[in-house]
Amino acid sequence: MEENKNLNGIILQAYDVRDSSRMVDILTLEEGRLSAMVRGAKRNKSRFLNLSAPYVEGDFHLVRGRSTNYLKEGTIRDAHFGLRRSLGRLTSARFGCEALMAVLPEGEDANLYYLVQAYLKALEEADENLLAHGVAAYFLKLCSFSGFRPRLSRCIFGGESVDPEDVYLDYEAGGIACSAHATHVRSEKLSRLEYEAIGNYIRLPLRAIMNAREFYAVDGRRLARICFRYYVTHTERRTLGSLHMMEELCLL
Repeated sequence: MEENKNLNGIILQAYDVRDSSRMVDILTLEEGRLSAMVRGAKRNKSRFLNLSAPYVEGDFHLVRGRSTNYLKEGTIRDAHFGLRRSLGRLTSARFGCEALMAVLPEGEDANLYYLVQAYLKALEEADENLLAHGVAAYFLKLCSFSGFRPRLSRCIFGGESVDPEDVYLDYEAGGIACSAHATHVRSEKLSRLEYEAIGNYIRLPLRAIMNAREFYAVDGRRLARICFRYYVTHTERRTLGSLHMMEELCLL
C-alpha cells in the first residue's frame, strides 16, 4: 500500500541513476534524512530537473513504494542560487552536506534541519574571506548537535580555570586543557584569538560569523582544519569526497 507524505526538505545530494532518473538525499524537517527516486528528472524540460538539484529547499510530496520513496510533486522555496556565486561557496555547501550524511543515518534526526538551512543561507551571504570560519563553525555546531560539544570554560581534566594565553584543545577528551594536562599527541595549542573564536563559533549564528570583520585577525583555514579534525575524532569519519577540493581552495 502506498503512503503519501508532504514534507519540508533540503536536497543534500543528487546523483543520476538509469537513463533519465535521479536519486536524491533529502533532509526533512518532519522525518530526518530520507532518500527518494525522481523518475524522469534528467529529461529535457522535466519539471523535476530544478526541483531535484542539490541544496534546493522546498515542499516535497513523496510516495512510499514497496522499497523506495518516489518524489512525485514539489515546490521550490529557496534554490540557494547565491551558492553559485563562487566555487568556494558551492564546495563548502557540498562539504557540509557530506559531513552531515556521514553521521546521520536515514530516518534520523530532524533537529539538524535548521542548522543546514542556516549554513546554506550564510554561505550565500558570506564575506568570501570568511568562508573558512563559517566551515569551522558549522563543524563545531554539527558536533554539538550530535552530542560532542567541546567543553571550553575549564580544563577538562583538572577542572581549573585556564589561561587564554596557554590553552590546548584536546581532541579525544572533547574540551580545553591547560598546559599541565595537555597531551601534545592528541591536542592542539591555541592562541588567545583562536580560543575566543572557537567559543564564538558555538555561541554566534553562522550568518554573523561569516560577516564579522573581527575574524579577519584569525587564520580561518587553520581553525577549519582544527574543527574538522575534532569532527573526525568524534565521528570516526576519516575523509569526505570534497575534502581535496576544500584544500585546493585553501578553505581547509
